[in-house]
Amino acid sequence: MVTGAGGFIARGLLANLEGRGVRTQGLDLPDRSGHVIRCVDLSDLEATERAFTSAAADLGRGATVFHLAGFANASVCRADPPGAFAANVTATANVLEACRLVGISRIVFPSTALVYALPGRLPIDEQASLGPRSIYAASKIAAESMLAGYAADYNFSIDIARLGNVYGPGGPAESVASTLLRQVLGDGHVHLRTLAPVRDFIHRDDVAEGFVRLAEAGSEPGLRVFNLSSGVPTSIAQLADLAGRAVGNATPAVETEPGTRRDDQIALDVESLYRRTGWKPAIPLLEGLMQTLNAIREEVR
Repeated sequence: MVTGAGGFIARGLLANLEGRGVRTQGLDLPDRSGHVIRCVDLSDLEATERAFTSAAADLGRGATVFHLAGFANASVCRADPPGAFAANVTATANVLEACRLVGISRIVFPSTALVYALPGRLPIDEQASLGPRSIYAASKIAAESMLAGYAADYNFSIDIARLGNVYGPGGPAESVASTLLRQVLGDGHVHLRTLAPVRDFIHRDDVAEGFVRLAEAGSEPGLRVFNLSSGVPTSIAQLADLAGRAVGNATPAVETEPGTRRDDQIALDVESLYRRTGWKPAIPLLEGLMQTLNAIREEVR
């Protein structure tokens, strides 16, 4: 069962699962599309319980829930903190309670590398200190705490995957990768506030595969936390250069506020994921950017 089934990552996950012949059910709000076959407002506990009761009758109590629903845009969360906590915390609590009531105990949950305190020593492993610097990150930490409580009290089997920057065809237009590609496709000039931050980019299809591998790796009770990303640090300046190469344009990127955010660096240690699953992401950044570029070109035609 996949919540948030109309979202960017969830669409890739459903395609992956269906390609393996796995029977799936998608849950999302009524205004989402794609693989969604059941509409439900997860902030409504009674509606969530009804949807999970029906899904459990179809999929069985041994089903895995990939809880991907929620606000994933930091700017949206900043503009609407109550909405962010309703979507990311209350909805998670409702999903957990619905699972408990119907007898489902296996959950895979996407969190974010933004929960880690910065600056920190790179690469960042799962034992690093937490320090949210946004409403979005705070809501994810709160959701992680809810998951930990259900794992402890009710013997749930939960894997949390803290993601790097997810990109790929069909990704949000406001993401840094999409922004860069759209700029170089336009007049060829890239203007960003700063090129200094370092991020860890991972293709949406690699994220989907990582989720599936975690689900397959074992369902023993308890809470486990994994970094799920490429493990490769890439500055925004380097990303801009790769975006230019993907388009065939070598115009240098321009900083509008040079010298800012020099300590804003995230690169994840992914060894725990490898030890658990034996798998690492497979799509190189330049290849993934070219895929994203082709999708944007099709979109604007």
